[in-house]
Amino acid sequence: MIAKAKMVNLLIVSSFLISCGGKNGSLLEFHAFDQLFIGKVDGKDWMGDTDAYFNEHGELYLNARRDYDDVEEYVIFVFDFRGKGIYTIKAGNSIYLKYTGCDGTVCRYLSEEAHSADQLNIITVTDYNGEKGLISGTCHVILQKSTGKTMNIEGRFTAVIREVHFVD
Repeated sequence: MIAKAKMVNLLIVSSFLISCGGKNGSLLEFHAFDQLFIGKVDGKDWMGDTDAYFNEHGELYLNARRDYDDVEEYVIFVFDFRGKGIYTIKAGNSIYLKYTGCDGTVCRYLSEEAHSADQLNIITVTDYNGEKGLISGTCHVILQKSTGKTMNIEGRFTAVIREVHFVD
């Protein structure tokens, strides 16, 4: 039974990956309900569900989350979104978090200020439909742990920007 469930999941993911390009490479042309981040985190394949909304400062908060066993992982990007385009992520506005059970944070990485052109932390929004709130694009960021260890995150994302109401 478990092998059958794994096979079904593999077929669903394979179908998604094959359809990701859409016509002319547009992610909005495939299934808009697939709100996913697919890429590599620290050189390992990584896939998680996405969530997006504007925070109280008007910045777009885009996060991807995955969980397995007793582990939760988050990749979070915060940037001043204004439509399609290329965005440089400021220091501290890209975060990787990993939690295990109820023990709290296992590790935390933050984006740092770029010191050269090859270290830029970039989000590229390739498609945006403001009427439906659909957003898709790519990312390449380098995060750093307080110990100095670095982690690369790169991939593609699709999300629907949801409305959030803040109370004063």
